[in-house]
Amino acid sequence: MTYAAVARPGLAAPFSVVIASRDGTGLPAVVTVALSLDYLGMFDQNGLDPEPASSYADGDEVVWSFDVPAGVDRFSVDLDARIEPGVQWRRTGRVRLVVEGEQVAATTVSTWVLP
Repeated sequence: MTYAAVARPGLAAPFSVVIASRDGTGLPAVVTVALSLDYLGMFDQNGLDPEPASSYADGDEVVWSFDVPAGVDRFSVDLDARIEPGVQWRRTGRVRLVVEGEQVAATTVSTWVLP
């Protein structure tokens, strides 16, 4: 994960999730990344690369599913965004990786937005 631990309103903020195969044999055909909607809400989103094959929000999180080309053992999801101009203080969220319906990894992210 790469994300801004400290940011300012109106400025670009990095957010990237890198998924890698542990044994180098390749990733599954579909990987799913889930992100807390409260955390995502601080961003003015310009785009997500690659585009998910499917996405939905369930009230607590946004869930993006990506088709992974065969033989790929490293996959990156990059959010092109800036911090909303009116956002301040701290935002915390959770990022989960789901493969074949099973959560295989999760982490917490926290960003302080200074005035």
